[in-house]
Amino acid sequence: MDSDDAAASYVPCEATVKAFSEQQFGSVASPYIASYVFHASDVVNDFGMRRDVDGAFRIGNANVEIDQDSNVFVKGISYKGTRELFELLTRMKVDRSFITDSDMKAY
Repeated sequence: MDSDDAAASYVPCEATVKAFSEQQFGSVASPYIASYVFHASDVVNDFGMRRDVDGAFRIGNANVEIDQDSNVFVKGISYKGTRELFELLTRMKVDRSFITDSDMKAY
């Protein structure tokens, strides 16, 4: 097998993806972002945030940026990156046990 074949077939382990996502997107966003790699059945693709084939995150046709502090930027508006926000943006079955009515109104 030549090196091009090996590189093309490399699939990072879950620990590698988690470490990368925490470094790039912060500790709050990391578990949710890592789900886009390993738990595709958990994430919302129809009406929440999705990850396109080019690797960009989007909601509808709007680009979504996530900084190293887990803050979210959509159409020039910034949102504090909270567990509640990422739960609402990414999960098909939202765990409402920690999401308040105030969270629902804020987003």
